[in-house]
Amino acid sequence: YLTLYSESKFKEKKMSFQRLLTLLNTDIKTLTDAIYKLEALFLLQTYVKEEKEKNAYLFRLRQPLSTHHFLNSRELLEEYIRIVGEKQAQIIGERYQSTLLSTTGYKEIKVPSIQLTPKIQQQDVIKVPSVVIEHNFHNQTIQFDYAKFSSLLTPILFPISLRTSENLKLIGQVATNYGLGMNHILLLLNDVIDIDTMTFDKEKLIKLAKKYAPEQKTVSDVYELSPVSFLQSKQQGTRVSDQAKEIIDRLSFDYQFPPVVINVLLEYALEQSDQKLSRNFVFAIADTWARKKIHTKQMALEQVQQKKIGSKQLFETKVPEHLEKESVQTTPIQQETLQQFEEMLKKLKGETNEEN
Repeated sequence: YLTLYSESKFKEKKMSFQRLLTLLNTDIKTLTDAIYKLEALFLLQTYVKEEKEKNAYLFRLRQPLSTHHFLNSRELLEEYIRIVGEKQAQIIGERYQSTLLSTTGYKEIKVPSIQLTPKIQQQDVIKVPSVVIEHNFHNQTIQFDYAKFSSLLTPILFPISLRTSENLKLIGQVATNYGLGMNHILLLLNDVIDIDTMTFDKEKLIKLAKKYAPEQKTVSDVYELSPVSFLQSKQQGTRVSDQAKEIIDRLSFDYQFPPVVINVLLEYALEQSDQKLSRNFVFAIADTWARKKIHTKQMALEQVQQKKIGSKQLFETKVPEHLEKESVQTTPIQQETLQQFEEMLKKLKGETNEEN
């Protein structure tokens, strides 16, 4: 980063990769890995211009975040804690606490600002075509801002050849199910994409995504939360287990239920199972709802209400009148046995009297 920054100060902006490798005293693979990491940390944007003889690359440096903004970024702070540990992160946080002077009692002195109008030549403006991600996923099932996601990507961070509909849909589903923010997703891409082999590891994406805590959001309707956030709210904020997340994954990936339907289903399953999430019970409900094509919150709530009414009626069912009035009748065999039993009692009583 500092080498590119230093080279950008010279009048001549063009530089060969060979010169860059010489200055850094490294090889092309190490350089590629370094560029990839800078991309993942939002410190670098890379653009490519394909030409007949050889491609031309344009590097655009981004200014690093201030300490204040870094420590106030939930996603970056979680990643920092994961690397250095909670104890060291706490020490750093205490050392960099704000020491700004209070302006209470002071009045700001305002002076007219100087209007600066720099002359920008047309040839100085670099126009880089953006790659827009097109998707036709069901917006109820996936709640992910693909337009914003597309604007943050570069060919090195997420190669265009790997931006298939299948991969993009999985990214959206993972973000939706686990309640992950955009920065979380970009950090995950750094771990699941292998530039050398040009592969996208889907299983690793799901596995690593489970380690992140959901992004905190304020919503007017609790059912609008991501399924993991919804379940976490039911557990007083405690971490959702991987087993529960696997249930959520299946409800989303296999049954294709929208988050609101998953949340209603999970709530009902917990109520009926003494707040225990039983896989068999959850999927039994899911099978029924899938056959009934339940795909909205209203439809799901109606199903729950019908189940509750049906259970109430079952417990309140009365014994038919003809059964209540029906008297117990003894058969001849029963009557004969009864007489024999009474005679035995009389004999026993007689023997007892004789002894006395």
